[in-house]
Amino acid sequence: MKTMLSTDTDISTVLIPNTVLVVFGLLLSVLGNIIVMYIQWMKLKSSYNFRIFIPYLALSDLCSSIVCSAFSIYGNYHWVTWDSVYLCKIAWICVCLVQWTSISFLLVIAFQRYLKICRPYETVTPYKKIVTVLIVLTIILFESISTAVISGISEKHILNNTEHENSSQQNEALQPIHQCHLYADYEKEYSVFSYIDNSIRTTLLLSFIVFYCKCGLQIHKLSKKVTKSTSNIKTAIYENTNLDGDTILPREIVNEMTETLSTKSEPILFMTTSFLSLSNSSKDVREHNKSKDPRMTDVKCQKYRNINLMFSFITIIVIVTYTPRLIIMFLDNSDMHFLDNISGGRLLLLTSLYRLYLITYFVNPIVYSVMDKKFRSELIKLFRCVCCKMCRFFAK
Repeated sequence: MKTMLSTDTDISTVLIPNTVLVVFGLLLSVLGNIIVMYIQWMKLKSSYNFRIFIPYLALSDLCSSIVCSAFSIYGNYHWVTWDSVYLCKIAWICVCLVQWTSISFLLVIAFQRYLKICRPYETVTPYKKIVTVLIVLTIILFESISTAVISGISEKHILNNTEHENSSQQNEALQPIHQCHLYADYEKEYSVFSYIDNSIRTTLLLSFIVFYCKCGLQIHKLSKKVTKSTSNIKTAIYENTNLDGDTILPREIVNEMTETLSTKSEPILFMTTSFLSLSNSSKDVREHNKSKDPRMTDVKCQKYRNINLMFSFITIIVIVTYTPRLIIMFLDNSDMHFLDNISGGRLLLLTSLYRLYLITYFVNPIVYSVMDKKFRSELIKLFRCVCCKMCRFFAK
């Protein structure tokens, strides 16, 4: 008769490719997120600009990758021999804590982008900051504490793959196994937790969609205004008149506007004081100053678009990679014997899909390096510096 230890050995052998991938992903996550924190804090001074939450997200991803990878590797080698209830609860609490912290940072970043782009003139009061922090902490604590309550060791019996002549031999062939589950023997508590948890996840998903869709629409509107304004200024320069068509522009004003259009670092909706002084109506000046929008610049629109796409892409990756995990958790909690009859390649496939979310912890640095020009520039400098030091070291 096969023992629990021999069953663990067989399963861990099947899951060796998954273990190797988890270890490799852990190394990439640690290296990538350490580089992100170093560049954001030391080079880009992220504590003083819109990137303030990015290094904290990287720190959260670093902790998440270590905790979740350790839990996954231990689970691969103790598939049916979880003996300690406390170890099971601690593992689930830590996993839930670090994962929801990362998700909360993504939510805060999405809200920050929404305020920056859609409501740039709205002042974020200390009261609003405190409320936001309390909401985030409430979600994290609820998920972590609830997990501590409903997680535990489930004891089941499975039949060994041997033939037996009578029922007594079959009963003796039943092998007890101990597995760490999020739902052990707390049916009522789990039903309440599941309802609230699903409501939170749905609300967060809708929040991400609303925030980034509104940001995208606002950037699109600003881009159209920039394009229209650029066309008007070019027309004014071509006709050598002001935008009203009733005053001839001096040569120095035309040269200044031409230089503005050719310089990408300057606002596209640039209007010089000299140009505004051509109008004899102070009302026009006041209306222009009132309608002047500091966001309406070519560079800012492009920068906002890139940043919005970057965080949207990161959020989409999180949603896509977490979906298989949620589906498998639902099936496993609905049927406690869901994974008992699965073995070999199917078990490896399901386990790999279940742990697909670990990809997010090392993909984020790659997304930063591809879509953030300043980060990519600092990363190249750091890489060159490291290569030069290594060459000098080996040349000695």
